[in-house]
Amino acid sequence: RQRYKFIGFTPQIITLTPDTGHGAEKSFMVVTPVGDLRVLRVSDIGYFRYISDRKIWEVALANGTFIPLKRNTRAENLCAYDAAFVQIHQSYIINMNYLLMVQGCQCVMYPPFNNVDELQVSKKYRKEMMERFCQL
Repeated sequence: RQRYKFIGFTPQIITLTPDTGHGAEKSFMVVTPVGDLRVLRVSDIGYFRYISDRKIWEVALANGTFIPLKRNTRAENLCAYDAAFVQIHQSYIINMNYLLMVQGCQCVMYPPFNNVDELQVSKKYRKEMMERFCQL
């Protein structure tokens, strides 16, 4: 059974890291709309998308599933989980570790997110995203 060390939290997110004594991958716990708690690793997440008609963010996981997040989750909270999470559009935050290239305004991702075609970079977020991409 994995033990975790508490790092910090926001109302929607509890940041954890495996308590192994060395640099293991950071994990965090998210709250779903029904109050369930789910531990996620950064490497499990390809991107977050905002569903405007439901007014919630969803997490797109590497296994192809989506997890809805608690209604009052904000983009700033999601980007604060890890430096790899960068907002590219009002409705999208990507995990830069999965970004292969930017073709025009389209993000092309590594598998298993290589077939996602909805990840468009808006002018407002393009400069920051390109700066972070060059730092990788």
